[in-house]
Amino acid sequence: MIMRDAVVKGSGSFDHLGFFNGAPKSEHTGLQHFRLHWKCHRRSWDSNPRPAAQVQQVLALPGSQARLPCDLGGLLSASGLEPSLISWTHGPSASAEPLYSVVRAEGVTLVQADHRVTPAWKERFHFSVSRGTLSLTDVSPRDAGIYVCRVRFQHATERTSRVELIVVERPGIPVLNFDPETPGGDRLREGKRLRVLCEVVGGKPRPSLRWSLSLSGGLQPTPLEATEGSSDGRDGVTRSWATLDKLQRWHHEARLTCQAFNSELVASPSSSLRLQLERESFYGLRSQLEKTVPKVYLERPFSYSSVL
Repeated sequence: MIMRDAVVKGSGSFDHLGFFNGAPKSEHTGLQHFRLHWKCHRRSWDSNPRPAAQVQQVLALPGSQARLPCDLGGLLSASGLEPSLISWTHGPSASAEPLYSVVRAEGVTLVQADHRVTPAWKERFHFSVSRGTLSLTDVSPRDAGIYVCRVRFQHATERTSRVELIVVERPGIPVLNFDPETPGGDRLREGKRLRVLCEVVGGKPRPSLRWSLSLSGGLQPTPLEATEGSSDGRDGVTRSWATLDKLQRWHHEARLTCQAFNSELVASPSSSLRLQLERESFYGLRSQLEKTVPKVYLERPFSYSSVL
């Protein structure tokens, strides 16, 4: 048995299920504060209070099938307690109309319960009682958002699961640029500081940008920590800076790479900058960006490399 306190702002009363409705008993008007004490009875298998439901994330590609999990609680426990109602809604609002419901009448097992689906979703939804998952076929970007599963047991005990469906979109190809605020930032000399900006447009979920440095001679790439980074929701561009504080002679012909990663479901595009340090015997820009496509290799000055 658990005692809880709640402060409610508004006017009205609470029914026996704990839902707010009706007219206020107080004669005062305007905003009113009620302190409510109620008792929650729970079965022995669920005797501990549960924290607020966390939002789980499910990633899916357009056209694929997504499986949204629902916490069915002690339905398969030794107590044999089964829920009387399972309902799914789309969106965070508790008053949203259920898209899918499983209604169990008294004396009927959950496997034999009645499944009800909104007509618009009938061909795409299926709920598995044994797995506790709602399957959604032919996923499209408009299906993205929060899905809420409410499982109601006897005595108004209820479990809530919140799932965010993210329809994956591949990020754009990274674009690399020298620091525009550093005069001569594209002239690479030994002992000089190098600062490079990586910009990526789009991608859902928003990508993380990963830097690496590959030295000449076929050595394995070395991860680099970004010196700065930002995600600007206004223009949908993710940015990251990489800095080499002091160029050394062994940086000559090295490859600096920025990779955009947002999901294992899609390829992670990358762009590379090949470093060519200037020497005393020649001047002018010696750094170049090259564009690379699998099985097709193109080299031209001042382009960028991308791996699709």
